Amino acid sequence: MDKRNIPEPDLDNLLKQTLKDDLPPDATSRMKRQFLSLKRTLEQTESSAEAGISLWSFRKEVLAFASLLVLILAGLMNFGGHQSALADSISRLKVIVDVTECLNRATSMDCSVLKRDAGNAESRYRVRWNAAGITRVDMDSANGGKRTLWISDAATSPDPLWQPALEFMTPAILVQRMEKHYRLMQTGDRVGGGPDDFLLVGRENQQIIEITVDGRTYLPKTLKKYSQDSSTTGTGRICLMEIQFLWNQPISQALLVPAPQAAKRRGSQ
Repeated sequence: MDKRNIPEPDLDNLLKQTLKDDLPPDATSRMKRQFLSLKRTLEQTESSAEAGISLWSFRKEVLAFASLLVLILAGLMNFGGHQSALADSISRLKVIVDVTECLNRATSMDCSVLKRDAGNAESRYRVRWNAAGITRVDMDSANGGKRTLWISDAATSPDPLWQPALEFMTPAILVQRMEKHYRLMQTGDRVGGGPDDFLLVGRENQQIIEITVDGRTYLPKTLKKYSQDSSTTGTGRICLMEIQFLWNQPISQALLVPAPQAAKRRGSQ
């Protein structure tokens, strides 16, 4: 495994956000020393990891080991009244890990994207992806009309008109944004239409991110982006973007083949 490919700052930031303000300063200092020791141990043993192990599996082991270490420290350091806060932090961390793990196991994705601009004009996109790595994006925009784009390479950079849909082009790209940009935390609120739904809240630039997660599948149901200052304007919250997800449902292969190629295949039959 190439250590350069492991995004260590992501783990550090996730732990900092998850454990933020939960512990007294002296406990936090001791915790940081223990995590630094853990990181050094992992660096020393990394060279002996099996060549076939996936990056996410390795990161899962890191988080599991770190969580176990924190639980042991909680007992040894006599946190007293802070034990419940510590347990709650670990619980939130585990939820986020479970969500990203389930996203990485998804076999198909079908999501609708609604974006509102400053003038309240709407653009709509539909993104469909399958495990073969093919993505189809349909756009209905006031600026670009109705158009369809097929993408087989995640590095492709199409016209900026497609930009609102690109961060939802594949589950892996969504996971990357969740880890690097959204800085998600779980709230204590149950939301949505299902009794097991729960909410993850984060921020990106000047926007508030809210993700409703299905508590049975641990997959996102909706993702909404709100203007950060909309709750203080007195006119209600301003939703800038809303995404509805449908996971692991069959998608016709014909839909994921560009139109000229599909016509060519039908003509050869």
